[in-house]
Amino acid sequence: MEKVKDVVSPKDQQKLLEKVQKGEFTIRDLRGQFESILKLGSLNSFLSLLPGAGTSLINKDNEKESIHRIKRFIYIMDSMTPDELDRDTPLTEDTRLKRIARGSGTRVE
Repeated sequence: MEKVKDVVSPKDQQKLLEKVQKGEFTIRDLRGQFESILKLGSLNSFLSLLPGAGTSLINKDNEKESIHRIKRFIYIMDSMTPDELDRDTPLTEDTRLKRIARGSGTRVE
């Protein structure tokens, strides 16, 4: 818990919980959660802090791939406008999808 408190303040945790309960969780909130995960450091070291979980749950290759995917999602979110991050409107327009993919260095697929 101490490690989590260092990354996310209890006040921020409460705000997030309230947003989730109200159904107001946005892409911007998800981005913040991804950043918190990365701040915790190694996923294995974090899992080793949980009772009953060992360091063998995620092998090094899977951990690297997971971190790579989280970073890729962050890059995609960084290519979105503030309006896209804060609304629950789905991204269905081809031009928006292409702009976000191009800005994040990913493909539309």
